[in-house]
This record gives sequence, structure tokens and C-alpha cells, in this order.
Amino acid sequence: MAETIPNFNANMFMEHLEFSSKGNHLEKVCLISIEDINMCEEGLVDEYPASFHTESDYTLAWEDNYLGCGMKMDELDECRDGYLGIIDLNKGIYVRANGHADAHTYGDSTSGVEDPSWNLWTK
Repeated sequence: MAETIPNFNANMFMEHLEFSSKGNHLEKVCLISIEDINMCEEGLVDEYPASFHTESDYTLAWEDNYLGCGMKMDELDECRDGYLGIIDLNKGIYVRANGHADAHTYGDSTSGVEDPSWNLWTK
């Protein structure tokens, strides 16, 4: 993320991940999903925990994020247009994916999807 977002406060983000990772087996994690828009607009770190995934399927990670927050599978259809930030540890990239399996690399201005500003997370 620090390579993708200029002046990104990596220490602040690592604290967020430490808060979210308690009880997870991190050695098998390949994707981390985050509610990047909420985190960016409100900066409430504890309110928007990260989710850790051992499968490298973006759509599955997207669904797991919402299901982990207490939504039921039949409630997801109304949310599928929304994007989540996904850190792909295997590829070393930050992508944004929605529930329709649409994904784009963060900062790719040709995607037509506006990325959230991380101003509250910069030094």
C-alpha cells in the first residue's frame, strides 16, 4: 500500500491490521480485504476491521467480508455493486473488487472506477 499511495502511513495501517488479526492463522493468508471507502472517509480504524483470507479468489473474499459482518447470503445482492479494497499478498498488489467479480488495480485511472482518497492515512 505504501508503494501505491504516496506518503501512506504504514505504521498506522499496521496497527489496524494487528487489531484485526487477533486469532487468525496469518501464515496461510493470501488476501486481506478492507472497507477502504469507510476507512478513508471516516478514519475510524477500529470500526472497520480487516478480513484475512486463505483463498486467492477476490469474489469469495468480498463475500466473506460481508458475511463476516453478519449479513446473510440472500442479502448480498443489494451490495454487490460496492467495492472493497483487497491486498493480494501473492501478487504484491492492491486491487478493488466488487461482488460481480469486477476488479481493478488501485490507481488505474483507465478502469472508470473512482478510488477512495487515503488522505486521513498519510503522514
